[in-house]
Amino acid sequence: MPVVLIPLDEIDSFHEVRAYPSSSIGPALITAVRELNEREELEPFLRSILTDVGDTPHGPAEIVDILTHKLAYRGAPTLSAFILKGRSFPTVRPKDISHQIYRLEKISGLGIAVLGYTGVILDAAKEQFCSTAERLGCRQLVLDAVEIARLFVAYGFLCPRPEDAPRGMEFLYSLNRLNVATSRAQAVCILTSSPLLFEPDCKTPRQMRLANALCRYRELATELVVRLQP
Repeated sequence: MPVVLIPLDEIDSFHEVRAYPSSSIGPALITAVRELNEREELEPFLRSILTDVGDTPHGPAEIVDILTHKLAYRGAPTLSAFILKGRSFPTVRPKDISHQIYRLEKISGLGIAVLGYTGVILDAAKEQFCSTAERLGCRQLVLDAVEIARLFVAYGFLCPRPEDAPRGMEFLYSLNRLNVATSRAQAVCILTSSPLLFEPDCKTPRQMRLANALCRYRELATELVVRLQP
């Protein structure tokens, strides 16, 4: 059959993304997504979203570097395989996916081939993926940084704005919690956070006071940028 490109919104397993259109994804979220590592974050996040991933037809010893799962598509479970490229591949080239394409061709009964990347992808690499999907006669789903951001925001792995945090700004910027955390330190107090925490869209004076305390902490602190190596 001719290759069919599926929109993310049509995957029943990811139905929550329909509440977050592409227009809701801003530059800060794109930056956050591009910092995600494929092994330590992209794949574990997807596994968490797909809560029954233990029921997969292939184990990790059989399909290396490929996450397999039966996605719900149009009401039916459909065998799907994910090729994921995160922070380790800011530019995806044909050589970066060739070994995964080879393994993709060995999966029997594959219904959907998924390519997810957080950086940029060369046309040759995308063509390699698309032509393989066409040759295998399966549908394809391509997820760029915007689509990955939509997915992770929809399922709570990324927060579009601090004020949208599940427990609200009162909890996230709690003055009592900040006081307890800092006052108990005997030598050094280390705050690890997303830069988005310092850019809330405050609607009330109370929210401004909450955010100001954290922002003041940042002003007085020594800022270190730490990146974990894959």
